[in-house]
Amino acid sequence: MKLVAIAILALFHLQPASTPAGTWTAEKDGTTFARLELRYGNSGLIGALSLGDISVDNAGALQVVKAAPETMTQLKNISVANGVVSFTWHRDSDEDRFRLRLLPDGAAELTVLLSEEVLEELKDEGIPVPKPILLRKAR
Repeated sequence: MKLVAIAILALFHLQPASTPAGTWTAEKDGTTFARLELRYGNSGLIGALSLGDISVDNAGALQVVKAAPETMTQLKNISVANGVVSFTWHRDSDEDRFRLRLLPDGAAELTVLLSEEVLEELKDEGIPVPKPILLRKAR
């Protein structure tokens, strides 16, 4: 009986690192600038994102961040393949595509997926592509 209880506890502790469900946050200098909430619903994974404005340095690393708004925006077109969650997110009139990749240490990387057109525009304007945002599971 003790072995069954230990095995169940072990699986419970391993679950957060292996599932994208939960609340994920990113912060810099004490400011939470990204909040991603994912959960399983009747039709699969559902969620919402709140992302504050960011600026990056010449290498694409975060330089300045603004706090994530309290209001979250629902995710669309969520798909999961090989432990990677892809989705679209609409802010104002823009539609952004993202990828969330779980990391072995229980963290995750949130990457904005830019179109070739946008990548060219950024290059022409001398704006670096942002590096992935490191998220930690808050709960």
